[in-house]
Amino acid sequence: MTRRVDRPALVTRPFVLVWISALCSVTASGMLIPTLPVFADGQLEAGKVGVGLLVAATTPAAILLQPFLGRYADRRGRRLILVAGPIVFGVCISAFSLAESLGLLIAIRALAGIGEGAMYLAPATVVNDLAPDERRGEAVSLFSLYVWTGMAVGPPLGELILRDTHFDTVFLTAGALSVAGGLLARFVPETRPAAVPAPAGRGLRGRGALAPAVVQVMEIMGWIGLIAFVPLYARELGMEGAGLVFAVNAIVVLSIRGLGRKLPDRLGPRRGGTLGLVGCAAGLVVVALWRDPAGLYAGTALFFAGHSLLYPALMMLVIGRTADEERSSAVGLFTASASFGVAVGAISLGAIAAVVGYQWTFAVGAAIVAAALIPLRRMRTGQGGGVVAAAEVPP
Repeated sequence: MTRRVDRPALVTRPFVLVWISALCSVTASGMLIPTLPVFADGQLEAGKVGVGLLVAATTPAAILLQPFLGRYADRRGRRLILVAGPIVFGVCISAFSLAESLGLLIAIRALAGIGEGAMYLAPATVVNDLAPDERRGEAVSLFSLYVWTGMAVGPPLGELILRDTHFDTVFLTAGALSVAGGLLARFVPETRPAAVPAPAGRGLRGRGALAPAVVQVMEIMGWIGLIAFVPLYARELGMEGAGLVFAVNAIVVLSIRGLGRKLPDRLGPRRGGTLGLVGCAAGLVVVALWRDPAGLYAGTALFFAGHSLLYPALMMLVIGRTADEERSSAVGLFTASASFGVAVGAISLGAIAAVVGYQWTFAVGAAIVAAALIPLRRMRTGQGGGVVAAAEVPP
């Protein structure tokens, strides 16, 4: 008779609380995806480059502050950042309704980047604090469902509210939802490991995140091409909007990360990351070559299927290459790299879209994502305090 080996608990009360809190904030963010570009282009006459600048506006604050927020969390704890981030973000997006010019909207969007950076950094750190090493990939996959639940609900909710009311109602509703997430986070206990010494000195902390961050930047450049320009490209194809496209793709990710939540630990980060990048690049190629609503649905679904494997793989690499006392700093660097990828991708791809159109923009994004296979395949895995994966074998 085989005895069942008890595994450490994964879904605990703190895990559920931080999941719901983060869900509120990302749903609010998702409401802006199909509505903010249309508001900027239609109401403020932003144009393609202006939309790209607007999408990238949160980046300076995120890039500059996330590493410092991570260091603060390593020294002082996670709770303040966990609570304050969604509240700051919610207040700022509520203020979008006051913007009467593109410049003012970009300025408010930039301030929102302070809260947005914190609201992604803190939950990711808390979940890695809570996760058992041998179930880290499963924990990241399961927890990240909050993003895609929010992305499944947020975009169609934003379009639904806009259809019956006005942009102001969308922004105020999204802001209130994010603030509610911050207030809920007050009930999440402190998770900073008590036995871990606070890092000293002024050098760069969390350097183990740098190599995975390079891969993430390249993939995010392709991702932001979809996020920023699919709402406008869908209208070129005769569609009423892109809310359903994003909802379907969120369901794809929810299915893979939910039903296949054990895949990251079984595949290992290098193999899982490789499959993820291939899927992302192939999806962008389909969108670029198949100019039809069916091609848009198929290509973006393939892209997000790849993305669903890539993020857990990269986060496992970050934690596996980082000492415990630098965990939040590493997560801060990693999340800041996503913001950097958003900025570079939105501005550069926005310029390409203005000159040669959306299809070439998606094609360039595919080439950048495919090139990310080079640094991924050359990367070393575990060097720090976390366990990367028992299944890690170079394929």
